Amino acid sequence: MTKIENKRTGFLYLGIVLVSIISLGFFMQSCSREDDFAENEITNSPELEEYIIAAIDLQEALKTFEREFAKVDFENLETVIENGQKVRYLPAAIRSLNIERKVMFMNEQKEALLNKYPQLLNLEPHDFANYVNNCIKQSTRVSEFFLDKKINIYQPLLKAVTRESSFDNMSQLIGHLYNWTLAPDYVEASVLFFNDGTFLVVVDDRNTPTHFALTITIIGDKYYFNNKRISEIAHTHLSGFSPSSLDLEIKMDFPYCSWSIFYNGAFHSY
Repeated sequence: MTKIENKRTGFLYLGIVLVSIISLGFFMQSCSREDDFAENEITNSPELEEYIIAAIDLQEALKTFEREFAKVDFENLETVIENGQKVRYLPAAIRSLNIERKVMFMNEQKEALLNKYPQLLNLEPHDFANYVNNCIKQSTRVSEFFLDKKINIYQPLLKAVTRESSFDNMSQLIGHLYNWTLAPDYVEASVLFFNDGTFLVVVDDRNTPTHFALTITIIGDKYYFNNKRISEIAHTHLSGFSPSSLDLEIKMDFPYCSWSIFYNGAFHSY
């Protein structure tokens, strides 16, 4: 792991490129019959069917979550006392989506698929998309799932990672980050708070599920990104809001702004 270098360019490097079933490496293809047989075997495998069904089910749940989250009145959330502390709950329409369970199930299906066909880790995204599309076209079980859920069978399953997403509304920002942390191909995202009251979510190719990378410009005791002055820098966590030792080192190297961690729907300063 490379320690941050406090240079005038403000380069923060924390991690390696994520290798997953969505973000995939280099693959040399040949036209041999053996390769064709292997491709057909994967395309027609129950493991790929299960993965596609789980991925689509999660994707549809996230779409519903986004619609319902936009309606939430945060001033009037259900509040109960649990173990002597006040706990606020999101509406039942959101909780009933069981997104966390769907994420876990999809990850289980992805692991089963990769355990049986580890060569998929070496595919380019468009090559893996071809496997998925061919399976959708040929699989009766997947087709029946689409019809049962009333989903357009030709919708794209894989999406490109958004490099930068800007927001001027905190509710929209939190909704986006909540969706991001529940994505099956999650990597940490940086969140920049600007002096003009806007926000920007930045995802770098080097980000992993536990580390992020960010390049900022430093002028004196002020930090900038795309010529906009930064007042706070946050990043997402999946396993609690306590900063790691590296998080604390970063804060010490770049002290002239606030730092926080986004976890479970809230920003936690450190």
